[in-house]
Order: sequence, then C-alpha cells, then structure tokens
Amino acid sequence: MIQGYTARIDPAALGQNINVMITVRLARHGTRGTEQFLSAIAKRPEITECLLVTGSVDYILRVWVRDIDALGSFIRDVLQSIPSVAETSTMVILAQGTALPSS
Repeated sequence: MIQGYTARIDPAALGQNINVMITVRLARHGTRGTEQFLSAIAKRPEITECLLVTGSVDYILRVWVRDIDALGSFIRDVLQSIPSVAETSTMVILAQGTALPSS
C-alpha cells in the first residue's frame, strides 16, 4: 500500500553543499541516554536521516551543511555536546546514486 508521497529537494539549492554520514556511539544506553540523544537531534534541521543500527555504533546520521566550517561546528557544538554521546565518526559523501563515476 502507499505509505506516503515525498518531494525531492536539492540541498545545494538551499546552500547545503556538504553531505556526510556520521556514526554515533552512545555512552549511556537505556531509556535516559537514548531519549536525551534523540531529543537533542530532533531539533536539528541539518539531520535528514537518523538510523538505529546494530554493530559497534548505535546510530548513523545523514547530515547536510553549508561548508566544512559548519560541519566542524555541528560536530563539536551540537553532537559532541550531548552528554550521552561517547564518540562520533564522520564520512564525507563524495558521490551517490547516479552521480557515481563509472569504471
């Protein structure tokens, strides 16, 4: 069944030029730490996806920012300031989908 309709927005048209995936490992698991983290990131428009995953990290975030300085500020001042966050790791997306270079 149809679950909904979406609009595909061009982030670059909004001045969001850098797309990254950030893995997050929580220091505190359980209801309190998880709620603290999810409440803090729910207010952030830079985050367009939040995935709860298995493995050595707890969450993967897709984040769009204007430039590298904005990325540094976001990581330092937003993510790493959340008390329940123990560790983050950032991967810059160079290409995706049809933009991938052919071999």
